[in-house]
Amino acid sequence: MKGAPQSKTPAGRPGQFDAAQQSLFDEQRTFCPQWPAPATLTARALDMLLTGERLTHPDFQAATRSWRLAACIDVLRKLGWPVLTFDEAGMPITGRRRAIAAYQLAAYALQAVGACA
Repeated sequence: MKGAPQSKTPAGRPGQFDAAQQSLFDEQRTFCPQWPAPATLTARALDMLLTGERLTHPDFQAATRSWRLAACIDVLRKLGWPVLTFDEAGMPITGRRRAIAAYQLAAYALQAVGACA
């Protein structure tokens, strides 16, 4: 007893298979970061970023008396937080022409955390 002849094209209408395959690539990655240890500068930086505002070194220094924001951002990224970096003109803040970094959480991270709260 022979089985039904095998077709080399997938079942369904033309294009359905391609669309199904493409949908596999369109899915967003699972957002599952680790939270930093409480009562650390990294936790304070994350709290400030969760407001949705951009965070600069002078803002962080004024709130924490620490100039280690870049190190905290590096730790957050290693923990899985999608922190974006923007260059802002430093002249109004520092009086120098050099740009300073401003950090912000990606919108999808803010939405995911807001949905959990």
